[in-house]
Amino acid sequence: MAVARYDLAATAVRIRLALTGVALAVTGSLAAAPHSEATLSIVGDTGVVILVMTVCLAVMDSFPRLRR
Repeated sequence: MAVARYDLAATAVRIRLALTGVALAVTGSLAAAPHSEATLSIVGDTGVVILVMTVCLAVMDSFPRLRR
């Protein structure tokens, strides 16, 4: 919910979100055992979600016909 408060149209915000997503995903995947449901696993999953969201925003900007 905190991500929704950011200006997602701004390029700087998208870059920061993507970098944050990568950092969280790497931290969670290196530190947690697979499917352990530990705190670090949740952090890693959150990073993946943030990264996927920023990629989806970039794709929507690249293909304006998809907005119909």
